[in-house]
Amino acid sequence: MFYIVDMEKVVRIPALKFGSELKDTVKEVLNDEIEGKIDEKYGVVICVVEILDFGEAKVPLGDSAAYISVKYKTLVFSPEIGAVYETNVKDVVEFGVFLGLGPFDGLVHVSQLMDDFINYDTKDRKFVGRDTKLTLGIEDLVYSKLINCSYGSDVVQSKIGLTMRQKGLGKMEWIMKSRVNTEDGEDNKKETKKDGTKKASKKEAK
Repeated sequence: MFYIVDMEKVVRIPALKFGSELKDTVKEVLNDEIEGKIDEKYGVVICVVEILDFGEAKVPLGDSAAYISVKYKTLVFSPEIGAVYETNVKDVVEFGVFLGLGPFDGLVHVSQLMDDFINYDTKDRKFVGRDTKLTLGIEDLVYSKLINCSYGSDVVQSKIGLTMRQKGLGKMEWIMKSRVNTEDGEDNKKETKKDGTKKASKKEAK
């Protein structure tokens, strides 16, 4: 999920940036410094949204740069275990599919794709269910649930795991097909019950 979070940090402003509008300079330096970085508490920092306040600039002996304490708002993305995400398939490889999840690439392992034996079509780069004939390829819109998240030093080094095997997950085509099958099954049960009731009535009549 995306969140706006208030943060505070001491920012180093190089001497070559002196003379520019301080607020704009601070925001630029901050973005260069923290954009894409992992914060263990909040997730990955997308960008600095707004500079709220900053203190007096201090230039220590032996350093030409100025140091300023800054309060600011940032846009962050924090993956949540158990959350369901609507996203597109970015890539298909032999061991699973990668989904775009904010700034991350999340992996749905082949064992978590569907309840069927799966064949990998190397030519068309897609998965095909052996019995169901369900297919999954690049750009397909899917619903997946986050099952594990392990932060690394940055977005690339982080590991995001998802599943599509649970009810209501997967490609929209699969979900709709499952709903139709469920409704048909319920209708058949109702019809069978009605027929059984009628037969019982006939026996009683005899």
